[in-house]
Amino acid sequence: MEPCNEAKDARSSRLGRLSDILDKISTEEDVQALTRSMCDGLANTIQAPFGWVVTLDATRRLTSLPSSHTTDAALLERILTGSVAETVVALVSWVPVEGMTLILDEEGDAPDWLDAGACREAGLSRILLQPLAASAITEGLILIGSGSEMAGGELAADLKLFSTAASLAIQQALSFAELKRSEEDMVRHRTGRLRALRQWASTIDAMDSMFVITDRKGMVRRLNRSVADHLGLSFQDIIGQPMSSFFGQLPQIDESISGNIPKTAEVIVPFTEGIYELSCFPNLDPEGERIGVIFIFRDITEEKRIREHLLEAEKLSTLSGVLSGVAHEMNNPLAAVMGFAQLALELSTEPPVQECLTTVQVETEHVTRIVRNLLAFARRTRPIQAPVSLPEVIAGSTDLVSYELRVANIRLTTDVPNDLPDILGDQHQLNQAMVAILLFVAHATHRGNGKGTLEVLATKEAANRVQIRFLADGVSMTEGEIDSVFELPATGAQEESAERIGLAVAYGTVTQHGGTISATGGPGSGLSFLLEFPGLAAGDQQAELSPDDEPLDARGLQALVADDDEVAARLVSNVLQMAGATVDVVSDGEHAWESARDGDYDILVTDLRMPGMDGSELLSRLDEAGSPLARQAVMVTGDTMSLETTEFLEASGLPYLTKPFTLAAVRRAIRIVLSAKTAGEGESGDEG
Repeated sequence: MEPCNEAKDARSSRLGRLSDILDKISTEEDVQALTRSMCDGLANTIQAPFGWVVTLDATRRLTSLPSSHTTDAALLERILTGSVAETVVALVSWVPVEGMTLILDEEGDAPDWLDAGACREAGLSRILLQPLAASAITEGLILIGSGSEMAGGELAADLKLFSTAASLAIQQALSFAELKRSEEDMVRHRTGRLRALRQWASTIDAMDSMFVITDRKGMVRRLNRSVADHLGLSFQDIIGQPMSSFFGQLPQIDESISGNIPKTAEVIVPFTEGIYELSCFPNLDPEGERIGVIFIFRDITEEKRIREHLLEAEKLSTLSGVLSGVAHEMNNPLAAVMGFAQLALELSTEPPVQECLTTVQVETEHVTRIVRNLLAFARRTRPIQAPVSLPEVIAGSTDLVSYELRVANIRLTTDVPNDLPDILGDQHQLNQAMVAILLFVAHATHRGNGKGTLEVLATKEAANRVQIRFLADGVSMTEGEIDSVFELPATGAQEESAERIGLAVAYGTVTQHGGTISATGGPGSGLSFLLEFPGLAAGDQQAELSPDDEPLDARGLQALVADDDEVAARLVSNVLQMAGATVDVVSDGEHAWESARDGDYDILVTDLRMPGMDGSELLSRLDEAGSPLARQAVMVTGDTMSLETTEFLEASGLPYLTKPFTLAAVRRAIRIVLSAKTAGEGESGDEG
């Protein structure tokens, strides 16, 4: 065959194989797989011992470096003086589009990017360079190396045609990869957005508060489950509707929709029975433009109710302090009136005068009971467990509210036997509980029929239990109102709210004392409260004090009276002098200390509160000095509100008088001291 024909046939065969390579890579979507197929195909087609196809991405970084089946990528790294990526990036700009062939012989100089020594060691004398370029975009470089002469210009021309088509295939694969990445990014973005939306919906749906987002025109665009539940509508029924059609014309909503200023206010939502804290915030886009408003409705009904109850409790506490202050200020003049009336009654022999003095004494004792009940009601003490006489508690409570009952046109009748079993508990708490019940009946009658009868009945039942009934026929309440009468009220009228708080406290007090309390009645049948307590066994009852009719004998005794209240001091001094004692009177603790230290007294009567040194410090000094007066003393106090005072008096073990006091109480206290003094002297004599 002619050499010319052989060359044509060889070229035709080469072009056919190059075409097959293009057919194969034109459908390849992965750039790495495409370059591997291209490299292997070129190596088989050209029959060169070495060949590489290097591709670059859009940032001109190395994408792939597949090796031919005859060598590996390490050889390319050895024959290049720089890094493969940097060298290829430089070559695609340096090598002309039609390609070029480098001939490496011992006489010629190799370009500076090529290591001639490494090429000779590898047996390379020819290197063909063909850019992968199409449409002015270079995707990489084909490098073919051989130790002998290659097919010269025809091969370069064929590779030029091949590289153009291959470059288009690479661009197509790269475009597909970019499209695939974009689709994956879009899917990820959509998935993330859907996940964020679901998370957002789940979060706001978990809120108890109502959450609404409107657009600029006030149309509902988003909401949470709480809104739909409160309205009893579906999301579809609410979205797109004006917010005012559900929440009414709230001024705060209108102002927030028309402005960009956050607002917070208390509002009453039409379709609920509660009070809400409404917070409004402008909803801004990334550029800071308002696109709507965010509304959050937080139910504060219970919070407001508790806050008002605390305020009522604070008012009641303040009122208790005022009452106790008034009662305390009344104690001193009451003590004087009652004491001197009794003294005058004992000294008088004229019947008309005795009758007048008896009236003064009876009425003063009545006022005294009222004052003591006020102090008992207002007194702050730690709960104590002791036998309590229910007749005393009932009498004290009814005395305390007798005026309220009269104003309400209520006729009070009581049937309370004196022989009821005592109960174990705290008298002050029980007194407050019964006062709360009586006040509720008084005010409920005033609001209802305007008049009526209140019967207070107490009976002893089986198993030593005690029942107390409050029967009020002037109260008009529904069965539903009676069923919830012991519950803390919702917000409402202050007077009624305070009464309901009192009943709730009374309920707790009765149950804490092991008792039960219930309310029954209805329209036309009035209101009835039933309290039941477990009674104490006979051996646990309070010991009754025997009447103090015995005269006081203090003849030959020296007494010291210390009180800054001149009238009270004179009253005690007169009682002692009438009993035969010699009495010295001082007005403060310092003078009492000096007199006790220098004198020889048998008994000390001292006020607990005095200017300078008070009664407790006086007793402490006497005790430190070893004076017997420290244990031969009677204390006097008008401060029954102070918990510290009560605890001190009880801890001292000494008898004490609470203003206002009766002459019998004074004589009894002095007799206790004198009996203890006599007993102590007897024990000392026996030891001697």
